Amino acid sequence: MAPPLTARVQLLLLRAAGFLIGLIGQVARAFGGPKFHSRTTGPVSEPLLLLSGIQLAKLIRQRKVKCVDVVQAYINRIKDVNPMINGIVKYRFEEARKEAHAVDERLAEKLEDEATLEKKWPFLGVPLTVKEAFQLQGMPNSSGLVNRRDAISKSDATVVALLKEAGAIPIGITNCSELCMWYESSNKIYGRSNNPYDLQHIVGGSSGGEGCTLAAACSVIGVGSDIGGSIRMPAFFNGIFGHKPSPGLALLEEKLKYNKEKCKKFKAVEESLHKELVEMLGDDGVFLYPSHPTVAPKHHVPLTRPFNFAYTGVFNALGLPVTQCPLGLNAKGLPLGIQVVAGPFNDHLTLAVAQYLEKSFGGWVCPGKI
Repeated sequence: MAPPLTARVQLLLLRAAGFLIGLIGQVARAFGGPKFHSRTTGPVSEPLLLLSGIQLAKLIRQRKVKCVDVVQAYINRIKDVNPMINGIVKYRFEEARKEAHAVDERLAEKLEDEATLEKKWPFLGVPLTVKEAFQLQGMPNSSGLVNRRDAISKSDATVVALLKEAGAIPIGITNCSELCMWYESSNKIYGRSNNPYDLQHIVGGSSGGEGCTLAAACSVIGVGSDIGGSIRMPAFFNGIFGHKPSPGLALLEEKLKYNKEKCKKFKAVEESLHKELVEMLGDDGVFLYPSHPTVAPKHHVPLTRPFNFAYTGVFNALGLPVTQCPLGLNAKGLPLGIQVVAGPFNDHLTLAVAQYLEKSFGGWVCPGKI
């Protein structure tokens, strides 16, 4: 019987495999995928696209801008940019226009004052995009799995329903990795999404379509999911904000429940680390932690670095709130950022610190504007 491989030999084999995968990735980038005249999306020229959801809703409520004009501005931007980034995989333009027209008609009747409108519909008329893995009535819901390519949502996911009740208008659904199980958003149904700051780089996953769509100013609010960093990695790679609320799902519990001994060891480590961090953070502390070992890597590179998601996934296992905060761009024009972590149910702290960092470091920078 042959002796087992030593750890050193195993490491050499892994490095060799990574090198080969890297070569394959370079060949794929060189010969595969569409070619564009620019490696970045163009800058924004429409001022409406630079306003926040709260700002847009206020202008619409005050009748200073028509909802149909806001929705059309985003439709125009999507038509210009989405062919390059492939973030939105199914449009909902006609329905969105009708819903925007209904908003304008209601406002024209002047049945409610501004305060009432804000209380009932805080995001009245604000464009919204939704990760394809979430249910949005009448839209595909395959999670990138070929066997589900004909699946159509018959109702709205709870978070989508709540946003619609708040007045938001869905304009499309966005790409994700197959079954939301990888940190490059690519699948056999919709293809691959590209980073608006450099189309040769990834958008992250699994909510990568949302990441690049928001970064390219093609939407105002995005719905994603995060069980291992699936909101925060795309937010980091695309230079936008992303938040994982508390408490989250227990990342390891389901996978390990059938191996009681391993589960017991992992739970012990998790509880020990959780206790240490919570005691350190208290009720008013925050912890800054890197979002990823590198800025957005080039396409296919994640195949050689499968465990880099641990930088975000650890906080899912610990059930702590985390806000991903953009910090401008590096010298090559790719987004920088940091994770802001706090104790359980102190989401307000992570969000407040992220706002402060945004003011200090610049936050989101429009792609193409270097």
